[in-house]
Amino acid sequence: MTWCTGWFDGTWGHCCALHDIAYTLQLDKWSADIALGQCVVRAGGEVMGPIMALAVLAVGGWAYRNAGHCKLKTTHGEREGP
Repeated sequence: MTWCTGWFDGTWGHCCALHDIAYTLQLDKWSADIALGQCVVRAGGEVMGPIMALAVLAVGGWAYRNAGHCKLKTTHGEREGP
């Protein structure tokens, strides 16, 4: 499965998955975007982490707004976004 929407997964697909969950739960966008960059750096993307963080900070607003209407699948069933 590809987690990094509009981007390749590299070694940091799990970072994108966590970022998607943060958006779906409508957690603070700024914090989620910075955490994405930090996670990507820790996963080996020293150059890609800051680029990805800046990209979602700059143009990720539409995804953040739309993600709140998604259903989040969990091990306990589905949960509606806020």
